[in-house]
Amino acid sequence: MTLDTASDVYVMTNELVGLPLTPPSLMGEWRTPLMCQTGSFIYGYLNWHDKYDGESMEPDDCGVVGVELLCRDLHGISTHNLTHIIHYPGSYQGNLVTCPAGVLATGLRGKQGADRDSTLDQDGLINLEIKCQDGSTYRSLRPSEHGTMGNTMECSVGSYLCGVQIREVTLGHSDDNTCITDMAIICCSP
Repeated sequence: MTLDTASDVYVMTNELVGLPLTPPSLMGEWRTPLMCQTGSFIYGYLNWHDKYDGESMEPDDCGVVGVELLCRDLHGISTHNLTHIIHYPGSYQGNLVTCPAGVLATGLRGKQGADRDSTLDQDGLINLEIKCQDGSTYRSLRPSEHGTMGNTMECSVGSYLCGVQIREVTLGHSDDNTCITDMAIICCSP
């Protein structure tokens, strides 16, 4: 990752969800960070989900299988989107979630699927909630939502979300796919 010396960029050390999956081998690996262009910040997102079929191992559920982060500059002009998609069979696009016009994101919170014993289907991250600089929060609508919300990871005052690092399990790693299991936020100061 190349950092712009003209801006204050740092990676939050805490994970978004901070909830363990059982067994830990289902947590996966951290991927290359996704960053908005210099001078751009996150203001919204789209999730891709798999279809929730319950706790049974058949069929296997995954949770969030993709995320598209929307970036714009301080003048409100959209610059580009950051996309990370796992091509999971039967997945669908969730609803668009954005901060109000002219407002940027300052935090993110994840919802982890219910922690279950090894005989039941584990899910990874099942939803995201964005926190905007005006204090409002928005989350994607998802039916049959279960699990536990993690703590909100927030940027320091005067900085905004400008990227994320995604943790995921490669499809086929085990007979219980968990897909995207966590995120860390990256904050930048204008």
